[in-house]
Amino acid sequence: MPQKCAKNIFLIFASYHIDLNMDTIVMAVRNLFGLVTGARPQFRSQGGTTAENLALQNIQVKPL
Repeated sequence: MPQKCAKNIFLIFASYHIDLNMDTIVMAVRNLFGLVTGARPQFRSQGGTTAENLALQNIQVKPL
């Protein structure tokens, strides 16, 4: 349902829409961050800090 709503909004504004699995992108960014810094951010529900949680949420909502 959310994908259909997003697609309809993109159509209204004559934008380009791609359906994709964001989990793969989030995991790639988390792994890259871990490789560079030696620390892997976690969601708050998994024991991460508020800052880590917010950063991961921001990764999830960024358009490509």
